[in-house]
Amino acid sequence: SFVIVEETAVAKGIRRISAVTRDSAAAALAEGAKLEAKVAEAETLSDDTPDLDKTAGAMRKELDETFMSAPLKASLRARLEAIQKKAMAAKKAALAGSDTK
Repeated sequence: SFVIVEETAVAKGIRRISAVTRDSAAAALAEGAKLEAKVAEAETLSDDTPDLDKTAGAMRKELDETFMSAPLKASLRARLEAIQKKAMAAKKAALAGSDTK
């Protein structure tokens, strides 16, 4: 196995990658799969789930701390942002609905 775990900019137009192989790569893939399952579960929650934005924020912190594939990490980060936006929109709609009463 081979997994890219980090990509950084060194200079304009120059990128550096860090990668792992064998057992470390397998561990990174396994951790990524676990977190991807958690994100998929969070995506199935309804907009009005209490503390959905806090749950997504906690998952984002866990994502940042997890040793996993860089492309998967970027994909999961985008999915978590969508969950947070959905939760914030639901909160705003609920507040707007309570203001009109």
